[in-house]
Amino acid sequence: MKKLHNPRLIATIGIGGEEQIAGSQSTSYNGSITLWWTQQFGNEGQIAMPDLENNSLPTRLKASSGDASPTQNSATVEQTPPVRPSVKPQRSLLSQVPEWLTTWVSLVTAVVSLIISLYTFAITTYEPELLLMMPNQVRLAQGGQGGAVLYIQPMFISTGMSERVEVITGIRLQVEPINQSFQGIEFVWDEQGEWVPEPGNQNFNWVFTGDSAPFLVSPKNAQYFTGLFIGPDNWLFEPGAYRITMIADRITNSQPLNASIEVLLSAENIDYLNQSEGTRFLLFPVQK
Repeated sequence: MKKLHNPRLIATIGIGGEEQIAGSQSTSYNGSITLWWTQQFGNEGQIAMPDLENNSLPTRLKASSGDASPTQNSATVEQTPPVRPSVKPQRSLLSQVPEWLTTWVSLVTAVVSLIISLYTFAITTYEPELLLMMPNQVRLAQGGQGGAVLYIQPMFISTGMSERVEVITGIRLQVEPINQSFQGIEFVWDEQGEWVPEPGNQNFNWVFTGDSAPFLVSPKNAQYFTGLFIGPDNWLFEPGAYRITMIADRITNSQPLNASIEVLLSAENIDYLNQSEGTRFLLFPVQK
């Protein structure tokens, strides 16, 4: 049992028992607080003490007045809600920005997004950019009943950011001697195929794979093939240097693609080709 002393008030607190103090009324209790008010304090007064048994928040005890029995002083227990400290809500960083600034930021963001969208639309729908690459070697045959023929493997690559597909409608070759006065000769694309080696030797046979036809070039699909180009009837190469220019017509632009290479033919090379009468070919490296 614990006793609290006050100059004007004596309160005896106990658990599970009954206590009496001279000059005051006693109250029975079971697991609660018993308070005695002295005659000096009178019938009005208050004290707040914790509930020792239930270990709860403090309660406010108020003495009854007026209607209390002259032979018994009663106490009224009033439960008060706990006082919670007030928490000032924190303002977000966005709420601290001036309203005019947020408006301008939203407007500028919308304008920038529109510009980026228009730019992306323009470059993806713009005319496709293609690169025509010529090979590092050329196969040549001539003689017999026809004229000269060239076997060339070009490559077409889309290099721009446009998503459009280009259509190559036709290819031709322009062959002109270097440092000679006569006009160039045009070779026509006749077919496409591949070289297949013969088993047991180093010879290759030409195998037809398709006719000459338009083809598509897209950013995800480069095109390369070996084409057979036929010159005019009875026209043959002579010793010397030649410039071979490939010209490719396309749909999206009236200006064709073109790329050039140069080859050097010796007198011995020409004699060998003429004697083979078109049944043999020679491989010539590109000079430039």
